[in-house]
Amino acid sequence: MSKSLTFLDWWNPYAWLVVICLLIGYLLITGPLHKEFKGGEPVPTIQRFYFVLGLIVAGGALGSPLSTLGHHYLFSAHMLQQSLLYFVVPPLLWAGIPTWLFRSILPQAFRQKILPKITNAILAVFLFNGLLSFYHFPAIYDWIMSGEQPLAAVFAHTLLFLTAMQMWFVVTCPDPDLNQLSHLKKIGYVVLNGFYYTQHVHLLFLLIISFTNPFMLYSHGFLF
Repeated sequence: MSKSLTFLDWWNPYAWLVVICLLIGYLLITGPLHKEFKGGEPVPTIQRFYFVLGLIVAGGALGSPLSTLGHHYLFSAHMLQQSLLYFVVPPLLWAGIPTWLFRSILPQAFRQKILPKITNAILAVFLFNGLLSFYHFPAIYDWIMSGEQPLAAVFAHTLLFLTAMQMWFVVTCPDPDLNQLSHLKKIGYVVLNGFYYTQHVHLLFLLIISFTNPFMLYSHGFLF
C-alpha cells in the first residue's frame, strides 16, 4: 500500500453495521414477532445461536483486520477469510433459519418450481468451485482486487457468497419438503465438495511456489 492505513481501514464499521441490523432483525422476528408470521413458533435457542454465530463470523471476516491483511498483505489471510465466508457462514445461517420463516420469505411457487432446479446438488458443487477457481486466476484476481473497478470486487464476492449459500443449501436445507438427498448422499456430497476445494488449494499452492509472486496485488508485501 502506498498510504498508511487508518483505524477504519482495519475495522470496517459498515460491515459491522450490516451485521448488527441483521442480528436485531433476526432476534425480533424469531422472538417477540414470530406470531405475526404464518405458522410462526418459538425458535430453539441452539438454532438462534447458529444464526447469530454465522453473523458474527461474517462480521469478523469482513470487518476485522483479517480483511485488510488478506486484501493488501497476506494471501494466507485472504484464504482464511474465504474459508470463513464460504464454508463456515453459509451452513450456520441456513441452520439458524426456521422452516416457517423460510416459507414466509419465499413464495410457494418459487420454492416448488424454481428452487429445486437452481439448488441441484451437481450444479451447486461445480458452479461454486468453478467460480472460485476462476476468481483466483492471478490476472483475474489482481484486476478484481486492484480497485480499478470498485464494483467488480463487490460483484465477485457477492456472487461467490450466493453460490456458496446455494451449495450449502443442499446439506442444510431449512425446508424438509425440499430435502433432495439422504443423509448418506449428503456425506458423499460434502466429501466431493471437500475434494474439489482441496484440489483448488493445491493448485494455488503449486502456482505460488512455481513463481516468485504470481499475484501483483501482493508485490509490495508478503505473499504468505
